[in-house]
Amino acid sequence: MKKLMAIILSMAMVVSITACNSDNGNDNVTDRPSNNEGNNGNEDVTDRPSENQDNYNNEDITDIPSNNQDDYYDNQDNNTENSNISFESATVGGIVQFGNYNWLVLDIQDGKMLVLSDEVLAARAYNPLHSAIPGSEWENSDMRKYLNNSFYNGNFTEIEKKYIIEEKIENKNNQWHGTESGNDTFDKLFLLSLEEVVKYFGDSGQLERKPQYTVPITDEFDSLRIPNLDNGGSAPWLTRSPGAHSSTVADIHSSGKINVNGIATTSGGGVRPAMWLKIS
Repeated sequence: MKKLMAIILSMAMVVSITACNSDNGNDNVTDRPSNNEGNNGNEDVTDRPSENQDNYNNEDITDIPSNNQDDYYDNQDNNTENSNISFESATVGGIVQFGNYNWLVLDIQDGKMLVLSDEVLAARAYNPLHSAIPGSEWENSDMRKYLNNSFYNGNFTEIEKKYIIEEKIENKNNQWHGTESGNDTFDKLFLLSLEEVVKYFGDSGQLERKPQYTVPITDEFDSLRIPNLDNGGSAPWLTRSPGAHSSTVADIHSSGKINVNGIATTSGGGVRPAMWLKIS
């Protein structure tokens, strides 16, 4: 009898456990996503950028300058600086400010003007070292290299450089001694020649006619050839013309006299750069 009761109880427990498992399995299935689980996933996808993600990011790109960004900023600078540079009111004998210095206007023609530094800007040898090349030739001088490289790059902005004209520079032999001056050149900056000094500061005719004794030229224009200095004094300044020998270069005394014989190219002299500028 006891065995029969045990068997009946065992069978009842098996039936009960089977029923519970069947119900729990159905409950779990109803709580899971349907077989079309991708649809629920798509709800999240709608919040993401489309496959063409670059288009989405283009909203930020519209605030950035174009790829030619350097040109963009250069043009902005050009417009600003160009508005501050004007030589329309310049007159011969007047002073204009350009770069880091004041410049004396010597000539105006064909939309350009020739200017010379109002002061002696530096003391420097025309050619500090002797070489096989004649020291007085402008073409191969250290002074020419200095003015068109270090001085040019150190004193003018990129905008200002656009106003400086590279001109053909005529180099003539010394009129009194025949010392050769070398080839003509093309330069942005240069020193005046003897011929240009008398042309722009006054010509008494002495340069063209060699005197019996080659003494410095002195005339009524001496005072005009004296450059201004900050301290109110004066100083000699160099030309690019050769002196009496290939180792000398003509210069202007601090008194304004013209020294056609010149000084040694290795000696220090005052530097007054000249250049042609576009008026507009």
